[in-house]
Amino acid sequence: MKIKNYKWILIAILLIALGIRLINIDWGITPDRAQHSYVPDEGPGYVSAFNIRPFSGELDPGDWTLIKGTFYYEIVGTVNQTLEITGLKNLILPNPEMTESVAVYNNYLLGRFVSVIFSLGTIILIYFLANILFKKKEIGLLSAFTYSIFPQEILYSNLLTGDITLSFFTVGVILFSIKYLKTKKTQCLIMASLFVGFATATKYTGIVTALPIALSFFYVAFNKPQIQGKLILPALKKASLALLAFLGGIIIGVPALIFKFSSFIQGLKIQKAYQTGEFLDGQAQLPGFIFYFSNIMLYGLGIVFIALILISIFYYFSEKHETKEAHIIFSWLVPYYIMISFASWMTVRYSLPLLPIFAILIGFTIHSIYNKTKFKKICLAAIIILYTYNGLFLFNFIDAIHQPTVQAKFTDYVETNMEINPEDTEFTFIVTYLDGLSHPPYFSYAANVLITEDIKEKPTLNIPTKYMLFSDLNTRNY
Repeated sequence: MKIKNYKWILIAILLIALGIRLINIDWGITPDRAQHSYVPDEGPGYVSAFNIRPFSGELDPGDWTLIKGTFYYEIVGTVNQTLEITGLKNLILPNPEMTESVAVYNNYLLGRFVSVIFSLGTIILIYFLANILFKKKEIGLLSAFTYSIFPQEILYSNLLTGDITLSFFTVGVILFSIKYLKTKKTQCLIMASLFVGFATATKYTGIVTALPIALSFFYVAFNKPQIQGKLILPALKKASLALLAFLGGIIIGVPALIFKFSSFIQGLKIQKAYQTGEFLDGQAQLPGFIFYFSNIMLYGLGIVFIALILISIFYYFSEKHETKEAHIIFSWLVPYYIMISFASWMTVRYSLPLLPIFAILIGFTIHSIYNKTKFKKICLAAIIILYTYNGLFLFNFIDAIHQPTVQAKFTDYVETNMEINPEDTEFTFIVTYLDGLSHPPYFSYAANVLITEDIKEKPTLNIPTKYMLFSDLNTRNY
């Protein structure tokens, strides 16, 4: 599998990825009447992002209770104010008639564009990480392409949330950790530590990325047991630099914690309460480590990619388990997966940082099998068939995203066919549940709530259940 013109192929992959992500970038928001996104994950972040105006000294996100780190929102706020100051915002974004609804719509688009940029950046980092790991650019290209068409990643690269940004910094930490292992250059240690700070400032679960660079640091600092005593002082100096870089990343990403430290701590406590079940009960009917693959990731990636991920994990570990590079990768992957599996509240977003590593393992496995088999044409045909099959899944996925949200359909139906008192609390309650249907991981649970007999019997909700659920629900597998 020899390939020429790697740079142009990578550029082509990036252009394809960009096109796919821009096609459905405004799903769940409308410029004509929506005052908010129909995607619940975006609400708290929207408020925070546009509260932040760094050039005016406004660094406080406002509400620390629902956000899990502010760096992504700092970036969105900075980009937003920069475009406003330069007068470019209205030129770049559509809908020049600046009504309140259009302003909200444009702000959501801006935040989503930032997510798309980080998604493309992650593709580039995956290419370089795979090259460093395996010294084969073909694996880098295959890994980058695989990640670029993960349906689950595409969905969240179109949202105003920090999850894709966390994936970017996670890959960056692992990349610089392995570069430090190989080159022993202090700048790689500093960059990895800085990225740990950025990852933690983006989402507090990013602190787990400290494990790869800590392990790489240990391998480099104490790789000569016979003179360990002489290595302690240089190691301490480098460790101090790494700690300073980490703290610098935190301060850059969450500058408001300097003067809002109590709010920051309160936000951490509330997040802890969410994830330990004090505020919410998790929705999983299975143990978390099974639930992510059997429910969330299966619907978000498709059966082909899930099968390839499982095969590639075992294959890579069997081939490379003795290498230090493998230790560095799994020092993050395993603890992170365990951590999200034990969280009370499970959702697609938490599994997103795993996808870049899975894409690299898939690229390595497919490339290795192709080069080892004698039946290369059959193998190549099988690869094309598998990717084509999942490509059809991807386009079906995008088509489903393109459809009006369930809440939008329901609102249209109500406005056309029913007279409802807006202050009716029962009606509002049900609309909330319908809104939940636009939230991919919770389709089946929201549907179960909606089809109960007591709801169908309510006179103010005399709407056919089939219409409320829209019979295409089963095709909208996320």
